[in-house]
Amino acid sequence: MSALMSISGFLIVAYVLNLSRLSLTASFMITLASICLFAFLFRHIDDTRVDTKVALTFRVSLLRALAAASIVLLITGIAKTVGTGWAGVLSSFPITLFPFLIIIHLSYGAASVHSVIKHYPYGLGALMIYTLSVSFVYPVLGLWLGTLLSFLFATVYLLLLLMLQLAGDCFRKLG
Repeated sequence: MSALMSISGFLIVAYVLNLSRLSLTASFMITLASICLFAFLFRHIDDTRVDTKVALTFRVSLLRALAAASIVLLITGIAKTVGTGWAGVLSSFPITLFPFLIIIHLSYGAASVHSVIKHYPYGLGALMIYTLSVSFVYPVLGLWLGTLLSFLFATVYLLLLLMLQLAGDCFRKLG
């Protein structure tokens, strides 16, 4: 039920955003505000540690692969039939995260999914930096160099985030 509700929520927000023609600055600010808001709202979710891992048998791997592939094919199939405007909106669907969350939920339970979701807004910062960079560097550097530089910017963000998290852990242990 939560998966269906989250997809519905995604489609409703995507529809509303698709109706409005936002500038790059407005889009950036809305995204940044959303990331900060949800990071704040999720801050009290407990991190859950998986003590007993599911044995990765051929059957488990096959079921996971089929589930993930089905979701990817469904979303890309829908995007192909709804036209370019909605295909662009659907391109922002968390196509790798969604099957991952379903697999985690089925394998380890809801608490483990909550741990992943808690940290998701921070990772979105890398996606935001990547797409913002693409909008500026593609026209100047082209596809290949623009992609490389944009990935570099996103990677630097993730490394800085890691350093901040490690520093925070050190301060918590000291305090």
